[in-house]
Amino acid sequence: MPRNYHEEKTIEEKWREAKNFTIAGALTLGTLMGVSSMMDKKLDVERTPQGIERSIANLNYSLDPVAEPLYSVNGKLLRAGRFQHLFEHFENTYQLEPGILAGLAIQESFAEPTMLNYSNDGGVGMFQFMPGTARNYGLNVHGNSTLSSRDIAHGREMRRLVNNYNHNLEKLIEYDERFDPVKSADAAAKYLNDLYIQHGNLDAALSAYNQGRPARNPRSTRHVQGVRKYQDLYLSHTNNK
Repeated sequence: MPRNYHEEKTIEEKWREAKNFTIAGALTLGTLMGVSSMMDKKLDVERTPQGIERSIANLNYSLDPVAEPLYSVNGKLLRAGRFQHLFEHFENTYQLEPGILAGLAIQESFAEPTMLNYSNDGGVGMFQFMPGTARNYGLNVHGNSTLSSRDIAHGREMRRLVNNYNHNLEKLIEYDERFDPVKSADAAAKYLNDLYIQHGNLDAALSAYNQGRPARNPRSTRHVQGVRKYQDLYLSHTNNK
């Protein structure tokens, strides 16, 4: 069962946790050679929370490209698979169901970190955070919008930013942390955990994540059905590797 997870960890605990899941995840993310020795050296020098975040973030920028089309099921699963250990880490941290973050990421963005909402409503990143909600969960957001609902002006501003940097993830993260796979996954897991506590079950939490409050019958909605479908497909995909 999910739980409230707001207790502060020591720097040493954060360092050990970050090092363990980053090194384990490197094989799945396929990012850097010699990552273990690199992380040892870097984390020994930078044991502040900010330094740890910078060290983890270095793994965001060289993700293996996925040649499969954006809309193909295989492409969605392959993109989500790059973040397997990252998702597992935050699912364990907030005691969420296995595969639920992958299912949510695929449903929201095809598990693409630089995704913007097609209708320019202001949703950004792998978990399609609106600016107000992102700020509430500690993410730095580009621009001045504080809305957690539709914001066309902000959406257009973000599209100009993404086009200007041609979907360069490293540059985009400097402007807006909703593009950051690590920080956005952490925020999404925390948000889903809070919604679970508020509404009493995960389907209601997923529905509220999508539309602000749960639908009368969450499991009948397209969003919740999509998350659950991709959760099952993802777990089957990763278990059969």
